[in-house]
Amino acid sequence: MKRILLYLAGLALASSTLVAQDSRGVIVINGGRDSVAMSSKPATHWVKPVGKPFYSNLTTAYQCSTGETLSDGSPVNTEWTQGNVFKSAKTGTTKKITVAIGFVTGTNAATVTLDKDCKGQPCGKPDGKPALCTGHIKNLPVFGQSCTVTTSFKCVATLTKGHKYWVYAQTLANSWDAWEWNGAGATTRAYVTDDNLPWTVDTSTQGAFSVQ
Repeated sequence: MKRILLYLAGLALASSTLVAQDSRGVIVINGGRDSVAMSSKPATHWVKPVGKPFYSNLTTAYQCSTGETLSDGSPVNTEWTQGNVFKSAKTGTTKKITVAIGFVTGTNAATVTLDKDCKGQPCGKPDGKPALCTGHIKNLPVFGQSCTVTTSFKCVATLTKGHKYWVYAQTLANSWDAWEWNGAGATTRAYVTDDNLPWTVDTSTQGAFSVQ
């Protein structure tokens, strides 16, 4: 009887893992909110973005083995749209946004949105409407295989020094990406698991990004 119970317990554990694991050993943790690459490559030749950004937590190499889960449909089977707050260091017009988002499975792409802050959360809806700017990025590096590659897109928006803003991202249907955690210790982010639900804000580690 003891062997049978242990066998059944093992099956239950395996089943719960398979729902959130890809063929390369990427799993989800923290209720699905974060993704972990079980094997990853260390950072080498890291170079931080040049100039004086409106905000950046890319002041050091990002954590390429752990990131915010970005998903819609299978195989995670939960929609995860995630955002990170920042306070603008200056007043002016932005040129681009740089993110460290890795590809897991599905369509190798993501949609990234810059939004205003409304009482401690993004003003817009998770689908990016309305927004200050939106960018569609593709050909992302494989999650866990690079700690130095970032992706940028053009973003023209006017920001005010000292005001808070949000950058959030989502995947396409039936896809799974991971927004690598920053290595600078920046925290506070928002997430939703359905476009019709309100944002949830907590003090979790932010994904790595810069606004320039």
